[in-house]
Amino acid sequence: MRSCVAFIAAMLLFCTPVFGQSYDLLTRADSGDVYAQVMLGDMFSAGEGVDQDYAEAARWYRIAAKRGVAKAQLSLGLLYSKGQGVKQSIEIAYQWASVAAAQGAEDAIEALDSLSGQLDVETLDRAQQLATSCLESRYAQCEG
Repeated sequence: MRSCVAFIAAMLLFCTPVFGQSYDLLTRADSGDVYAQVMLGDMFSAGEGVDQDYAEAARWYRIAAKRGVAKAQLSLGLLYSKGQGVKQSIEIAYQWASVAAAQGAEDAIEALDSLSGQLDVETLDRAQQLATSCLESRYAQCEG
């Protein structure tokens, strides 16, 4: 139900006339609109209005995540945690969740608890280093 609401919201927000032209979601995402990028990620992840395609969801989330969007960072991390559309990596999942949590995303803080429980001490240390590098580089040196 939640994804249906997201799809309807996308259609209302992004398929409306703007300055006399009708812009679709893909056009807006391609032009750099991070909200459209996240919405496309959500749609491809859920298969709402498009064929479900986790790799395409990851692609759109990654673009927005590297632009600092916490929701996209967490969503990309969750795809890594499950190996959906990307090669499964709890370390990379932890990195993205940690970056989102650093921006105050409460869902990301909860995800970190779950992810850290899946890592041994050495791997957790590497994952934390990945997150630090990602944050310090302003998302330019993030894995995944």
